[in-house]
Amino acid sequence: MSPKERGEEVLAIIESAGISLSRNGDKIVARPSDVVTEAAASTIKNYKEGLLEALRRRDGHGGRDQAGHVSNDPCTGY
Repeated sequence: MSPKERGEEVLAIIESAGISLSRNGDKIVARPSDVVTEAAASTIKNYKEGLLEALRRRDGHGGRDQAGHVSNDPCTGY
């Protein structure tokens, strides 16, 4: 599996667990923080580059950050 496919697969798995991911520069913002388990946090950290690329493609905004457009729910950054 290519890194591109892996990032998209990991994004789908994380989001199916009820965690919303967005970008803020070179960081990933995960919301709501009370849903982010240690295992999910570890997965986000381990696949960060692939996830960032998948979020860029999905959002269709190239390098624009998306975290500022999400509600004020508590969040965790990676």
